[in-house]
Amino acid sequence: MLRDIKCTFLASLERFWHSESACTHHYVYIQEDNASPHQAHSTIADLQERSLYNYLLPWPATSPDINLIKPIWRLMKTRISKLIPCRQNNNDMIEAIQVQ
Repeated sequence: MLRDIKCTFLASLERFWHSESACTHHYVYIQEDNASPHQAHSTIADLQERSLYNYLLPWPATSPDINLIKPIWRLMKTRISKLIPCRQNNNDMIEAIQVQ
């Protein structure tokens, strides 16, 4: 099942890559992080098979996280933990988030 999902995703990525590259008349580059599934031999082989591997941007192992939402989630978690140290259920969590 996971293999089917991966194949479906890679087929969509390939269509998107070709479409965007044709529209912009430039190659579109793909950016992934160093998560284990992205670095797996099977993933690399699949990208090479689809001629997409050469369009991956290099990603150093110690690069800073550029996901802008993560610091916001960390801030929310800290603030909510101070308000309600031991949340008992989802309603407590929802109420704490709404207060923030």
